[in-house]
Amino acid sequence: MKYYLVDYENVKTDGLKDLTGVKAEDVVILFYSDQCKNITLDIMDRMVQRNIKFSFCKVTTGVKNALDFQLSSHLGYLIGKDKEAKYYIVSNDKGYDCLCEYWSKQNITVERITFKGKESQGKTSDKKETKKKSKVEESDIASLEEITNLLSDKDEPDVVLNIFNQYKTKQAICNGMSKYFKDSKRTSAIYKKLKPLLKEKHKS
Repeated sequence: MKYYLVDYENVKTDGLKDLTGVKAEDVVILFYSDQCKNITLDIMDRMVQRNIKFSFCKVTTGVKNALDFQLSSHLGYLIGKDKEAKYYIVSNDKGYDCLCEYWSKQNITVERITFKGKESQGKTSDKKETKKKSKVEESDIASLEEITNLLSDKDEPDVVLNIFNQYKTKQAICNGMSKYFKDSKRTSAIYKKLKPLLKEKHKS
């Protein structure tokens, strides 16, 4: 049996368009908050048509990474009930990788994936993703902690981290955020907060 714990704040609807590998006996749990609580009927219909078991868990927010903490806690609860199952954290947030490593040492299968074929620990069949990563030197990659030290939860630090690490120039990062947020004022405010890190990570 497989459990898919979805960090919905991170992947949103686009991260659930391809449910490859999820079978009828598997369980999908969507963790969401008031910041991200809308899901399309098309996604719901797809899960129903495939007889996928699914449930929703609205998390309590108020502190940084609140959803991450509660998803991680629920993962531990599920593992305590069923150590033979396989567990997948659906998120682009690499911060979960240390959690996967911890459980791997306990001989429990926990992996971070997306439904786009990109998995944790550097495993990926997505050539475009590999090409993007090659643009940025390893020393210029920011961590989630570095981003969250500068941004609030409302700034969607997980998304900003992904954009920040994809590009090597300040202009490309700004354009990436503009394309995602579609709000010039919000993009400008986030960009200003990132200025110290942009300099530190040699974004030209």
